Amino acid sequence: MSREKDREMLAQELEDVALVLAEYCMEYQPWERKSAEDGLFIHTLDAELDRLQVTCEMLGFSAFSTVLAWEQDNAKLLEPSADTWSARFWDEELVYHWLELAASYLLNTDEADMMVAIREALQHEAWIVPLPDSTLKDLLMELCLDVSCQTAPDVKDDAAPEVHTREPTYPLDWDNEVHPELLQAFFQETPAKATALAKLLRDLMGKDADAASTPDKKKEQYEEAARLAHTLKGDSSVIGLEVVSRFTHRLEDILEASRKKPLPRAIQSDLYSAADCLESLFSALQGDCDPPSNYPEIQQNLDRWWQEQSSPQAQVQTQAQVQPPEPSSPTPETPKSSKNRSPRNRPLQKPVTSKRPTVT
Repeated sequence: MSREKDREMLAQELEDVALVLAEYCMEYQPWERKSAEDGLFIHTLDAELDRLQVTCEMLGFSAFSTVLAWEQDNAKLLEPSADTWSARFWDEELVYHWLELAASYLLNTDEADMMVAIREALQHEAWIVPLPDSTLKDLLMELCLDVSCQTAPDVKDDAAPEVHTREPTYPLDWDNEVHPELLQAFFQETPAKATALAKLLRDLMGKDADAASTPDKKKEQYEEAARLAHTLKGDSSVIGLEVVSRFTHRLEDILEASRKKPLPRAIQSDLYSAADCLESLFSALQGDCDPPSNYPEIQQNLDRWWQEQSSPQAQVQTQAQVQPPEPSSPTPETPKSSKNRSPRNRPLQKPVTSKRPTVT
């Protein structure tokens, strides 16, 4: 059987399972059901994914099989209770949407947009257990390549811009063995995400940030910034772009830490500088400028601050700041008066001396 036939067979199985799960969700609405029906849905999902895994193993799609096992692990972590279903998990149709996308791409590999959509669906924050970057990379490579002929392509021929000619003091480059379609998808979507994250960092870390935003809006901005940093980290890791992956990973760590306590002014200044640095990194990747010379210093500052915050002493201080103090036991009041006091316990009375007229 040719590899093309294998891809067609897998695509058909993916479409069938996606259709079953989509119809089940629409008919039974598992996010609104009681625990018994929730358990039935998890059983149905598990059985359908098992069926897909058998097909993947038979056809030699090992990366697909690994991702299917990961999805099963996520489903098992959803407790069978209506209160614990993640609304976003179902609203985004994550349980079957990526299967539909993968089936479409297997049948039409010319659509780079489909590759981006698959990556975003599998990196969605509603998954309980995030998909490891290495597993995602293996899946995307398996989608791109004919497994019977996995020769390393020359990824820099018309796939993406060349890095600027001046040699930086750090390696700003991607993996030489990454597939051109992965690079095309990366440069099609990721620079815009970097620009959006840089803007949020400036808005949040600027001198007038507190005056220009309400607490609720600021919270939303921090969450969106952390989400973008997480996505950029994953996107960069897929193509082996270690500098950007490390940089955005640390940005994500610090932005997540800001939910527990306000960031000090010093690290806010570094994050503000990181916004310009991030944009310059992507401009350099697209050949528009030299790599930013201040990247090593900013990365070092961010790493140093994070290591200090990760120390046991800092964690104890953070926990003490987050947890409210325990209420002290009320002191019993001393009664002001009592008619039943014994003479021994009564307060001493000051003797009263009456003045008598002097008899002469």
